[in-house]
Amino acid sequence: AFVKNYLYVDLNGNHDNMNNTNTNNTFNYFRIMHNNPENCYLGDSTTPYEPGVVYYFMYNDILWFVFDNETMNESVRAEIQDWAGKVIESKKGQYKYLFISQHYQWFNGNTGGNAHYGYWSDFCDKYGVDIAFSGNNHIYARTHKLYNGEVVDANSTVGTYYIQAPSSDCERGTEGTLI
Repeated sequence: AFVKNYLYVDLNGNHDNMNNTNTNNTFNYFRIMHNNPENCYLGDSTTPYEPGVVYYFMYNDILWFVFDNETMNESVRAEIQDWAGKVIESKKGQYKYLFISQHYQWFNGNTGGNAHYGYWSDFCDKYGVDIAFSGNNHIYARTHKLYNGEVVDANSTVGTYYIQAPSSDCERGTEGTLI
């Protein structure tokens, strides 16, 4: 019941594309099982690319994008970033903060090395993303505000915080107690 009082952003991850026989589902399984907006990147046709999986929404004064790493290769990522950039430009003046989210981590939780940060940092810098959320690595990590690969002052008008969320299920059965 407590969830109804909070924003819940639903995004596709690697386990969402699996079923109990360990075979892969398509994004349509995730799409059908969830009720997300179907405003999405259209690709090079009028056939929507992953409606309800790659989408954006306005929440109060936040423009928020959700991306799907499971099907996003380099060329599709470039097209989706172009699409998202056009949406951002069309929404200028309608939002105060810009957030993006995806399943895979920005940085490697064990080494601190680049994971998906390199794919998205130029986009974040160009469009002024305030916070970039991710998960998958099962750790909590939050960077300082980064711009052009460098730490900038928290009061700077440029820069993005990159946040990685830990698992919400107590690390899938490891011993522990929820408080």
